[in-house]
Amino acid sequence: RSRRIAMTDRDRVLATFRREPLDRIVFQPRIRYWYTGRNQDGTMPEAYRGLTMLEVYDALGVSPRYSPEVLGLSPFGTRIDETVRTRHFDEGRNIVIHHETPIGTLREARHKTEQGSAGYPTEYPVKTPADMEVMGCILDHTEFYYDREAHHEAERLFGDRGIVQSYYPRSPYQRLIITYMGWENTFFALADHPAETERFMEAIARWDDSMYEVIIGIELPILNFGENIDAHIDPPNMYKKYL
Repeated sequence: RSRRIAMTDRDRVLATFRREPLDRIVFQPRIRYWYTGRNQDGTMPEAYRGLTMLEVYDALGVSPRYSPEVLGLSPFGTRIDETVRTRHFDEGRNIVIHHETPIGTLREARHKTEQGSAGYPTEYPVKTPADMEVMGCILDHTEFYYDREAHHEAERLFGDRGIVQSYYPRSPYQRLIITYMGWENTFFALADHPAETERFMEAIARWDDSMYEVIIGIELPILNFGENIDAHIDPPNMYKKYL
């Protein structure tokens, strides 16, 4: 009589994506915001006080997914060369960031957290077609790279709990909405300046091609495309055209 070997969560995740049989479904909640908020406001349940996020995952009996969130270790990163100068200014409730390039400067602002770091955006960096050219310049001087040491360390720490996954910049259309312009400015730009906006998206796509060249050169069992698909910002006509 054969003896059945128990599956680990790592085995289960791989079996799920390979459409192979598995003994149970893996539960992979993202608890970063709950964990951070509870620690900040002092409401962490006593059973989890003093535990690292990975230890909380173990205590809950669930599987982690994103090593940047759980461990602060990402297999990938970006770096901008010295052509672009980035400066931060503390302006009351906001952190204002200036990106200075040879062809112009972009300004963005982010809400200042209680810890003094930059939080959610309150002002997006790209507002005009001229700003799109400046952001294109920044992309030209931005390198996407693989951090082998961070990846291997994350794999070691995750062990059999799951597969180390990360995220990389979203597709051009999503990048406009979430990172560069905000949804309202994006829709106005596509209506008022369609040629310039689509040319900007093509420049982003070219940068993405270089990013994917890095990604496909690494033996990753799962690639995570972190799009935020929603019918309100990705209606069928926009989805078909841009996504």
